[in-house]
Amino acid sequence: MNFNIYKANHSKVDMIEDYISIFSDIFKSRGIGYKISKQLDADSINLVIDEFSDSYYCRKIIDFKDNNPQSVVIIVATEFIEKKLFVKTFNFFTGNVFDAAVISAMNVFFRIKSNHLTRYLSIQDFFIFALYSPFLVFDFLSSTLKYISKKNKILWPRPLKHVYWLRRFLGLERVIRHVDGIIVSHDMISNELEKVKECPLIIGTLYPEIDINNIKKNIFKDKNLFIEITGTVTQYRVEKINEINDDISKMQIEKTFGKCVSIPALSFLKNRKRGAYSIHPPQTKLWKYASPTRIYRALCHDNNMPILTRNFKQHPIEDCCLMYNNKEVLLDLQTYYIDNTELHQMIDSKIYKYMEKATNNNNRIISRLCNQMNQLGNKLDHKKPINVY
Repeated sequence: MNFNIYKANHSKVDMIEDYISIFSDIFKSRGIGYKISKQLDADSINLVIDEFSDSYYCRKIIDFKDNNPQSVVIIVATEFIEKKLFVKTFNFFTGNVFDAAVISAMNVFFRIKSNHLTRYLSIQDFFIFALYSPFLVFDFLSSTLKYISKKNKILWPRPLKHVYWLRRFLGLERVIRHVDGIIVSHDMISNELEKVKECPLIIGTLYPEIDINNIKKNIFKDKNLFIEITGTVTQYRVEKINEINDDISKMQIEKTFGKCVSIPALSFLKNRKRGAYSIHPPQTKLWKYASPTRIYRALCHDNNMPILTRNFKQHPIEDCCLMYNNKEVLLDLQTYYIDNTELHQMIDSKIYKYMEKATNNNNRIISRLCNQMNQLGNKLDHKKPINVY
């Protein structure tokens, strides 16, 4: 049995490098053959990490499956389907009726225009669009006036906020009916995904696997004593940064403990200093989801220790993190940085416990894929015998 991690549907591979790394770790540790390719392979189990905004790749995946009905194609779903204000799209976490109006209009437009993205167009879609049409007209006129008065640089910026995520969601709706199963990156993704028409079997939730020896060797390597925040810098995260910096001042450790700073993604290209710790607060106060992949990246690739401000209890990897719940925690962080043996005494058992869960969970996923492959009648080569866990 071999796996093919398909990457052609992503314009930038660095956007999925965490998932490629997670799957690579899982396959290597079990002696399973795999490759990373821009081509789908009829003799492998194809893992397609979701990105279906481009109708060309939607058509390519569908045609491949139609022409190779005995092949195995599995979607790896990584985004949250959010239904709010009568509209549905990916990652619609914040927004108002004007955002919903724009989404409803684009939803009808894309469903009519591009049958490679989707086929279904219901009376309900038209009704919601009609319901929101006054808001749509008002928002367009308001934006036009701002553009004329040069308050906006773009004539109508609101559609740009949502067009990518909506096209990506519609593409998933289109492709999902032609694949053999789905692996999700977060348990909560399954909730709305199961409601998508003709959704295939959800095989399981991917658990990143952690190399404890790598952490012991590289944690804090080439790192300075400060806390960093990566990713989108929202207002809530700015407030958290300010809170931590106030705590540093209150604890009178400014001379040894650097200020908490945000590190935008583009700055990774530069030779800038990185923090020994990374903090991962939710994007907003009402945020609903944990970020297991961010925790994995911090531990296994950034070589810093992840800190949470809230444990959502949605993924066992959350328990491998430190918690920031009062300013005295800063003294502990300082101690761990000076002598990380104390850190390992505290977290090693948590990581071992997590790894037991992760290994068993991923074994079940591989077992289900094996069973599914056999049910489809595939006879794939493998480099050496693989146990059905």
